[in-house]
Amino acid sequence: MLGLTAHQRYAAAPITNNGAGTFTAEAGVSIDAPSPADPYATWNFGTDIGGSDISNYWFSLVYDFDPASGTGKSVHRKTLGPGSLLTAAQFQNSSNLGMDFLATSVAGLTAPGFALFDPTVAGEYTFALIAYSGSPQAGLAEVARSAIVVNVQAVPEPASLALIGLALAGLGVARRRTR
Repeated sequence: MLGLTAHQRYAAAPITNNGAGTFTAEAGVSIDAPSPADPYATWNFGTDIGGSDISNYWFSLVYDFDPASGTGKSVHRKTLGPGSLLTAAQFQNSSNLGMDFLATSVAGLTAPGFALFDPTVAGEYTFALIAYSGSPQAGLAEVARSAIVVNVQAVPEPASLALIGLALAGLGVARRRTR
């Protein structure tokens, strides 16, 4: 069983889900520690791997830091490891693209081909959790995949909201005068 989801970080604005793997979140920096000093987004992505014998499979988590839509898989960050070497926390976990370890290259992890994640930038972020059978030496065959898209939207600034409110009030007054 492979699962991916997106959810709000602590008391941030709720995230919507269209039921088909597309989530919508607000851009912005979380106010909860260790953010904003180490900027995290107001939303997290969650992973879940389950089954009776996951030690016989290899797993890959693929994600991107590029806010442009349609980012190719070749520039996504990739993690790959056998089930027997993954920690229990990696089987069910909630992470934030602002977490430092997601942007570093270490054994088995390839850093993404783009700049660091910026939680204030609106855009489209894609994720895939993939299970493989076989071995890297003999060849891996994909046996399961779960994928999601998180569309991050800009939040109107308070000044912009105030202008919109004034414009609507002005329309209301103008409408009363025409009656």
